[in-house]
Amino acid sequence: MSSEISLYKAKKDNIYNVVTVPDIELLKSLGIRQDTRVQVICQYPLGGPTLVRIEDSSTVAVGKDIASLVTVVPETGNAQDDGEDAA
Repeated sequence: MSSEISLYKAKKDNIYNVVTVPDIELLKSLGIRQDTRVQVICQYPLGGPTLVRIEDSSTVAVGKDIASLVTVVPETGNAQDDGEDAA
């Protein structure tokens, strides 16, 4: 099985499945829950937020501190590899 990474380290344009989510009401209200499909749209530099599309519908910005606590795995069949283990 693919290794888990934080949402903050997820690669742009890849689709991921959420594995773990901290118990934060804001994330639930945004639709970021376990087993949700998400796609990273943009990673802002210098510790800025991560812009994420949720389930092919809404787009939200998640701050670095919270995005670092959400873990994801690449969805099977992603066109792009996340490249974390590439040499």
